Amino acid sequence: MKVIHVDGAAWKTKDDFFAAFLSAVGAPDWHGHNLNALNDSIGAGGINEINPPFLIKIRGSTGMKPEAKQMVETFQQLVRNLKAEGIDVAVQVE
Repeated sequence: MKVIHVDGAAWKTKDDFFAAFLSAVGAPDWHGHNLNALNDSIGAGGINEINPPFLIKIRGSTGMKPEAKQMVETFQQLVRNLKAEGIDVAVQVE
């Protein structure tokens, strides 16, 4: 399984999360910065350069600002939902 590392220690907003994650998976410039777009690109595949199966390791959670932490929690739920649908993806927050 491919492991994708992102460092969220300096994240302040949900846009910081999107910028880091989308860059890490090689998303196209036109990729939306919302949960529906993430659900589509991870779930359907073929949009980003890196497709499942993969594990996303998010480091630096203690340094994140509240808005970014909330986004990570919401992303974790999205990943759990995708996993329940049979998509081989996981997230680990450190």
